[in-house]
Amino acid sequence: MSESLTLVLQGTDASESTAYSVMADAARSASYEEALFVTPFATRQGVYMLTSIALDAEAKHVHWIVGLDGVITTPEALQAIAESSLTASLRGWAQNLKQPSLHAKIYMLLRRDPLKMLLYVGSANATRDGLSENIEAGIFWACDGKVALTLRRKLNSWLEELKASSNCSLLGEAERLDYASKYQRPKRSAKRVARVVGLEKTKTTTLVEPHGDYTWIEVAVRGGSSNQIEICKDMVPFFTGNKNVRRKDFELIEKSTGIVYPNNSYRFRIGNFGHRIEVNTNLARSLNLKAASRRKDMVLFRRTKSPNRYILELHAAKARSTRHLIRRGRRQNRVHQTISGPGGRNYYI
Repeated sequence: MSESLTLVLQGTDASESTAYSVMADAARSASYEEALFVTPFATRQGVYMLTSIALDAEAKHVHWIVGLDGVITTPEALQAIAESSLTASLRGWAQNLKQPSLHAKIYMLLRRDPLKMLLYVGSANATRDGLSENIEAGIFWACDGKVALTLRRKLNSWLEELKASSNCSLLGEAERLDYASKYQRPKRSAKRVARVVGLEKTKTTTLVEPHGDYTWIEVAVRGGSSNQIEICKDMVPFFTGNKNVRRKDFELIEKSTGIVYPNNSYRFRIGNFGHRIEVNTNLARSLNLKAASRRKDMVLFRRTKSPNRYILELHAAKARSTRHLIRRGRRQNRVHQTISGPGGRNYYI
């Protein structure tokens, strides 16, 4: 039996992690069967972030309970949940003045055999700002055995009471359309609340599509912020366009969140780990590249229509998507090793 507690403090210069980075990193480390996400407010980008955690965990079923306040939770968020192939149930909690309001933020991953639970309880709403940028605090609990069994029973009992409430109901297409017809973006006094909980802007970057080729490598990082991803010489033309340069700056879009990170660059310095990609330190923190390096997770870069913008994906070493990319690359004879032998890292070009 094992148990660990992590205090997740985000949003300050001293913060070492975010609600999203802690959960995503744990999800990439092991496989789980199902997920539960309870939140009073949800936006489309927040839904994408939590769904990506479930995908990293290889969860087969996701259950949602989302607050329906008519202002912060967006119709686009509910649509994103409904369209996900992982969604097993979607319930809405009617937020009104005559009944108790849903204000709990609980994000859980569960494996039944052997029993193991990952549980985040804190202040972070299912919005981009809530999960990665606002000043938030929470507890991340990883446990198994009798502790996980006790927590699971208590949580199930609480959830059954919620689901039995007249405030809580399943959201089918008709209910989602009805919510969308009554939804209004915040005005005047509600704007401050919307900013605090993280209502997303109309324009998002999540819909940016890849355009052209891609390259990947098993992660190895250097630097005090663990933000220097070592690449091999064969990968350099992907970023430089075959130009003989020692630096090229660009933006990176983290696929799971849709967030655009500036201040990334290809660098080459003789005697200083050679060729590398220096990524925005906030992005490195969000992805926890140091832990990804220990696992030999795969970092994949995709082109977009802009020559100075790439999409970045992090694939867990254990994931089916990773195995698929490696098999496909080997069939194309495009998978190589940085050095021969067990110490080498696979890369695709």
